Amino acid sequence: MEAGMEYHGKSSEEGKRQKEGPPSIIGIDEKSYRKGYKYITLVYDMEKSGVDYIAYDRKKKSLDEYYNTLTEEDLSRINAVSMDMWDPFMSSTMKHVPNADSKIVFDRFHVIKHVNGAVDTVRKEENRTMA
Repeated sequence: MEAGMEYHGKSSEEGKRQKEGPPSIIGIDEKSYRKGYKYITLVYDMEKSGVDYIAYDRKKKSLDEYYNTLTEEDLSRINAVSMDMWDPFMSSTMKHVPNADSKIVFDRFHVIKHVNGAVDTVRKEENRTMA
């Protein structure tokens, strides 16, 4: 099986892309399967609530392959990219999407996880200082 399989729109054939135009708001996420040892990367069309791309791993290269299916004009039409804070996703998006630094939106779950971790670290340091 290839590393990346395009699913774009209603097409379910491997490597086929429907020319409905690129999504302007995308979501990028990875899902584990086979007891958490294997991953797929999914690119969602957030406006149409559909999967636009599937890759059978979670590497920067796979997301690069998705972005490479889009023209420069398509990439410039992307207004927002929702994702977790995983570096390969951020790196690929920063490389391909113009002005990506102002278009990346981190998902709420991961933001809250990082905030809670920071608060917990400060709490532990304060407790040590007061002891």
